[in-house]
Amino acid sequence: MATVNLFFDTRATAENEGIIKVVITHNRIKRLYTTGIKTDADQWEFLPKKGEKIDNRVKDEIRLKLYRDIYDTPNGYYRRAENIVEKLGLTFDFDTFKDLYDNWGKVKKVEADKVDLLKALSTKSETLLKNGQISHGTNFGALGKSLQRFVASLTKSECKEYGIGNAKTRDLITLEYRHVTPDFLKHYEEWMLHEGKALQSKKSKPAGVSVTTVSIYTRALRTLYNEAIEAGIIERASYPFSTRKGSVNYVIPESENIKKALSRSDIDNVKAYQPEPGSMEHRAHDLWLFSYYGNGMNVADICRLRRTNLTADYIHFERTKTKASNKKKPVVISVKISEVMRRIIDLWGSTDKSKNAYVFPFLNNGMDANKQKQTIHQVIKMTNKYMKRIGEKLGIEGDLNTYAARHSFATTLQRSGAPISFIQGRLGHKKSTTTETYLAGFEPEQEAEYLSAL
Repeated sequence: MATVNLFFDTRATAENEGIIKVVITHNRIKRLYTTGIKTDADQWEFLPKKGEKIDNRVKDEIRLKLYRDIYDTPNGYYRRAENIVEKLGLTFDFDTFKDLYDNWGKVKKVEADKVDLLKALSTKSETLLKNGQISHGTNFGALGKSLQRFVASLTKSECKEYGIGNAKTRDLITLEYRHVTPDFLKHYEEWMLHEGKALQSKKSKPAGVSVTTVSIYTRALRTLYNEAIEAGIIERASYPFSTRKGSVNYVIPESENIKKALSRSDIDNVKAYQPEPGSMEHRAHDLWLFSYYGNGMNVADICRLRRTNLTADYIHFERTKTKASNKKKPVVISVKISEVMRRIIDLWGSTDKSKNAYVFPFLNNGMDANKQKQTIHQVIKMTNKYMKRIGEKLGIEGDLNTYAARHSFATTLQRSGAPISFIQGRLGHKKSTTTETYLAGFEPEQEAEYLSAL
């Protein structure tokens, strides 16, 4: 069970002042959540730390208000945190807690037919797409279509088991939150793994999707459930998800973790490779190197770099992937511009040197979010196409693609002795556990050296 405490954060305030924050501890991991209350050290010392009653003789209105803001039931910051932790119970996870904590007391707009899960997915998808969050919006839309296909594949007895009307015409399918039980989700996962891929034609044979896709879809579904609980559409007691293995509820599978880093010798061979100057292969090779030397910067972020991100010796940027979730506390990554990176900017960079211009000429200010995504997708596709050919020429096993550049950057640092915390900062990860999934382990020679000490 997660625990709740208070913390007086003085790191970004004037002397003798600080901001009161709620500390949540779960599985030995601590996270801070602000109350937005700034006060001085004397008031902090006065404030009880676990909700103990204050002396009736206290008449100072400032102190009384501070106590009420923190401990009043149910809206005091400490009390709301306790309430959320208690409701989540064994299903606690930090993402759900943050969502419920940040949106405490807010009234959400609910569609007229608010229990309709497919309508909620469609609305969520449309909202995200309008906000320029193309990837997330696309995922929610794809999840809705996938669930429609799944329900349409159910037999009459299975529909009866889940309480769903046996609708073989997709337009007539009504899937409500209450229908999605742990058994429904387990069945849905099994169906996705064996025949969940959308058929391209009537002659196409059923095919399954990857565990990673199952994880992406079910995480999106869990997000929608958490929002529905907060909006009062469904009760916490009907929550079908769990993070605890062995639970009777549904546990989202972990994404397939295929190590994509290259060996030291393969990286050296890629660096030394000489493509035909000015060719598409040349551009792909240089983009791969730019990513590798640039803290494993992904191609989407490379495409979105503007001149304002550059100083004389550094690139400072926020990852597009995490920018939406880090609005309150942006994670800015600083990259030392190497000579290789400088050469690539000079060769392939845009001729427009104005402050707001893109560094590379893939995007322009006239593109909307959808057009940007399509362009970036094409750049990645072409880069991977030509890097695959380079990998075949060099005899490199496995995929030589843009992912390999990011993973190889992280693993090379690990193999050189860099601590996880350093690598985590360079990659812009919030959690060290995320960083660890990027690391491919040590070279055989290093493993032998370490094991020889036994």
